[in-house]
Amino acid sequence: MKNDEPHAIDRVLEEALAEYSSADPLAGIEQRVLRRVRAEGARTRGTLWRWVFVAGAVVAASITFMAVVRMRPVPDPVRVIAQVPKPMPRMASAQPSRKRSTRPGLPRGREFPIPAPVSQEERALLALVTRSPDETREAFRDLQQRSTEPIRLEEIKIEPLQSDGSR
Repeated sequence: MKNDEPHAIDRVLEEALAEYSSADPLAGIEQRVLRRVRAEGARTRGTLWRWVFVAGAVVAASITFMAVVRMRPVPDPVRVIAQVPKPMPRMASAQPSRKRSTRPGLPRGREFPIPAPVSQEERALLALVTRSPDETREAFRDLQQRSTEPIRLEEIKIEPLQSDGSR
């Protein structure tokens, strides 16, 4: 690259800009620019009102939805578990019914969840409580007190290894 090349580029740019700046503006350009600016301002104001309306509609719909959800009664879970649904009455159909196969071995209970049988440990605990309730209360209090006490560990003592081969 030669040293005079940057100066030549500068000269070409200055000449082009001088010709461009000396040109007269087109007739009525100020009015057209002002009209366009006013039109853009009016367009954004209309768009703003549309968004305000949409946001208000969304808020109103959300409030209505929350009111409907809160007004619906929530069933008591204990009653729902204890109730056994009644079988639907069968309607007579014109087509012959097909036998439905049931899988053998699946337990069918009247209540859900099916209560588990009492284990041997639970039976022993019930027998202890019925035979001697005072001793059981005392043992339970003792367990509670021991569970709140901090756990204490003895300090671990590790003797260092000797590297001279004696041990």
